[in-house]
Amino acid sequence: GPSVVTVVRIDAGMNSLANGNGIIERGIDYIMAVKSNSGHTYQLLRAHLGSVTEPEYTEVEVVGGKQKERSLYRCGFPEGIGGWTHAREGWLVRSFVTDSNGVVSDVEERYFITSLKPYLNSHANVLRCVRNHWAMENTGNWVLDTLWKEDSAPWCNAALELVTLLRLIA
Repeated sequence: GPSVVTVVRIDAGMNSLANGNGIIERGIDYIMAVKSNSGHTYQLLRAHLGSVTEPEYTEVEVVGGKQKERSLYRCGFPEGIGGWTHAREGWLVRSFVTDSNGVVSDVEERYFITSLKPYLNSHANVLRCVRNHWAMENTGNWVLDTLWKEDSAPWCNAALELVTLLRLIA
């Protein structure tokens, strides 16, 4: 029957063309985090987003006396490049955290690749999705990423679901 899941968010440790293909074959879209250890995909994404000089959208929020500014850069992903026939768009989110004295204390760049149709996602929804992804990352997945070094040794084989379940239980 039809799947209840329509979109999955994937951490950079699980980013691979094989995983993207498997997700699409199941009729599900993806949003994948892409980091420098994602190899060729990271280089492709940076190259395409490098031509985007102005953010599509910027939001600012104040939390705990600090101002957090997030700017969204978007680009279409050329069809089929690097084998990514289903990737439709790349995202870059630049975040700046400024304290009450106006000092920038944290600057981050986060990259994503998605199979979602661009017109389905308003700029605000893309940033909400990125915030939700990192909220999840900073809670339960911190153990997998930091202590178990998941991002530096991705698990991309036939036993993926079982191994992931066993690691979460452990």
